[in-house]
Amino acid sequence: MLSMKGNFIGDEGLGYISSALENNKIMEEIDISFNKIGPIGFTCFVKILPTTNIVSFICNRNPLDDECLSALSSYISTPESKLKKIELCTCKLSDKEFVNFLLVLQKNKIITYIQHLP
Repeated sequence: MLSMKGNFIGDEGLGYISSALENNKIMEEIDISFNKIGPIGFTCFVKILPTTNIVSFICNRNPLDDECLSALSSYISTPESKLKKIELCTCKLSDKEFVNFLLVLQKNKIITYIQHLP
């Protein structure tokens, strides 16, 4: 488990973490909550997920947008997705994009836990 919760690493810090975790098959959980991560860092991180074994992704209280949720939706709709748990509480996501995300989840057979609070 890698917990970077509350370190305010931002997009740049998540970029470094993404590079370090790319092709890492050992790490299974990551918590990047409360880090001022926006679309640039989030999208960079989602791009490396297919090369990892991460099953638990906690990203609460970050200023995400619809682009972030769209990138995550694209990933979880692929056979490479290993995510079982996703937390996106208080991330300022639009209702419309979250509904689209839920539609993708209906087709996903792996995810067993999702938490989202506006």
